[in-house]
Amino acid sequence: MFPPCPNLVVPARLLGAMLLCLVPGLSRAHGTHGQLMEVVNKKIESAPEDANLWYQRGFLNLEHDDPKQALADLEKAESLAPGKLPTLLLKGQALALAGNLEEAKLSLDAHILRFPEHGLGYISRARVLPKLGMREEALADYRTALSKTPNAEPDLVQEAAVSAATNGHDDEAIKMLDTGLKRLGEIPSLLMKALEIETKAGHYDSALSRVEAMQKSAPRPEPWMAKRAELLAQAGRHDESRTAWNALIVHLESLPNLERGSNSMSLLAEQARKAMATMDRPDRRTISVKPDTLHEEEIQLMNQHLNVTATDASIWHQRALLLLADGEYEQALLDCEEVDRLAPGGFPTGYIRCQILVARGNLEKGRTALDEFLETHPDHVSGLLTRARLQLRARRIEAALGDFREAIRCSGAKPATDLVQETVNVLVANGRSGEAIETLEAQIFSQGNIPELLNRLLELEIAEGKLDSAIFRVDEFAGNSPQPEQWIAKRAELLTQAGRTAEARTAWLSLLSHLTSLPNLQRGQPAMAALAQQAKIAISTSQSPIPAQ
Repeated sequence: MFPPCPNLVVPARLLGAMLLCLVPGLSRAHGTHGQLMEVVNKKIESAPEDANLWYQRGFLNLEHDDPKQALADLEKAESLAPGKLPTLLLKGQALALAGNLEEAKLSLDAHILRFPEHGLGYISRARVLPKLGMREEALADYRTALSKTPNAEPDLVQEAAVSAATNGHDDEAIKMLDTGLKRLGEIPSLLMKALEIETKAGHYDSALSRVEAMQKSAPRPEPWMAKRAELLAQAGRHDESRTAWNALIVHLESLPNLERGSNSMSLLAEQARKAMATMDRPDRRTISVKPDTLHEEEIQLMNQHLNVTATDASIWHQRALLLLADGEYEQALLDCEEVDRLAPGGFPTGYIRCQILVARGNLEKGRTALDEFLETHPDHVSGLLTRARLQLRARRIEAALGDFREAIRCSGAKPATDLVQETVNVLVANGRSGEAIETLEAQIFSQGNIPELLNRLLELEIAEGKLDSAIFRVDEFAGNSPQPEQWIAKRAELLTQAGRTAEARTAWLSLLSHLTSLPNLQRGQPAMAALAQQAKIAISTSQSPIPAQ
């Protein structure tokens, strides 16, 4: 299994602990770690130059998940007996445990180069490679490890199969598991992993055959009866699934009272009853939508997804939101029921119900429902925005403004422009222009020069008579913009409004001169032509002669 260390004399119990720690994931000797460490430490006190003792302590520290101390011990062993001890494997494992993946790989590469027939080296490297994005290389190592480990334990077989399946080699993964099952017997973990991979790959007939065989041979067939019913439903064989669930219920009812009342049998009975109840409900995986509705194509796509994965609550939730947006309220509520059944509390279906109440005119009930919803989902931006609008309609201005502010805060670094604009408009309408300007300035600072927000900010500054501030701001935009023409025009307009006529005339002339200097193709664009006309009109109005073109 592992190249022997020269002159290494180890008690049987200690050797067992050391060998166990070579393979992470197997049973470990944590219960005796202190005693074992005490033995080794005493030996080191007596023989501090014995490299084998430091090597043994490195084993124990790695077993105890102390990579730093393990590495120190292994370095000490290597310094005392350079090249005499197989430290590279343990160093690789310790480095991996410490998160130093690149160094771990280099150490394991060196170990494998030195001991190419040592299966543990390949296993250890296979566990490191996926974390470096080298999944196919990890699978290659697992294949080699299996070939060099004829008596592979279930954990190694399962790891190798998972690696194969992750890389899209489902058939190879199943073959690995079947080989392990044949050699080791019906190990539950291997059997369940084989079923999982077969089911994901759509190999339902193979999975069902496996389950039916287990049902016949297992001392307790009931869990396998339930598994078979589940697989039939996943395979789309719903009538057979119903029959299988019913057979399980009948079987459970025929058991003696004491046996039937056990916890495991009670849980299976409840599972069977829920499955039957689900199957008795109308099949809503595919629903019809009105032609030419706004989200017709998206809803049809959701229908297709649900026909493949009807137990995915996220898809039901997405469809409920689309139905809400299209005004299909009854359909949306039914989808919400499916979401809550599949993932209780996992999705904010309460928001959809609140929206439907509001849309149907039940404003007070809608607001009350929103209050309850936001108690458990205080960061739900759409919920806050909906309640803010309801507060406005009820003339609860301060409460509404509070919700608008909170909606912006919960949106993070980049609130939607529409949300910022709506909040600013409400602030202005309620005499809070100063706060509106501050809100816009903060968003422009964090998000950059969004044109809609810039123009709104200028409007407010002009309305508040802060013309100098607006002119200064426009100067900045003109200096930083790759196309400054519109900002030069805006600056000239603002100078006119501020009564700075001479400066305004100079600005218009500067714009006209700038436009004249542009290449013909660029100068002839509609936007540039419109700005040139605007400048000429402004200069003409000021009764100043227009320079010759």
